[in-house]
Amino acid sequence: MLLLVAAPCVAQPADSVAVLCAEVAQLRVEVDRLKLEIGQLRRLLAGAPEAAADTLVPVEETVGPAQAPAAAEKPTGFWLSTGGTRHNAKCRYYRQSAGRPCGPKEGTACKKCGG
Repeated sequence: MLLLVAAPCVAQPADSVAVLCAEVAQLRVEVDRLKLEIGQLRRLLAGAPEAAADTLVPVEETVGPAQAPAAAEKPTGFWLSTGGTRHNAKCRYYRQSAGRPCGPKEGTACKKCGG
């Protein structure tokens, strides 16, 4: 038989408790801000930039240098998946995989849609 004994709770000074409460409050604010950003990014990925543009929250910190949108991000009606297959806008695989917009002659045409 295994018997576990709980260690007695060590009393902490009031100052350290106040510091911990302040840190928890600060972390909750940060979590709420990140939840807003995640919602905005999901709306942008879903193809509704108009809805997300109204509620954009400025990001105080960035990780790495800011990147300007590439010219290749303009919609062309064709999507080149990382495997090199080209899909047209009517294809079920259009923008459903990792890849980038492309022209009508790039990559190999999809066998389902003809690229």
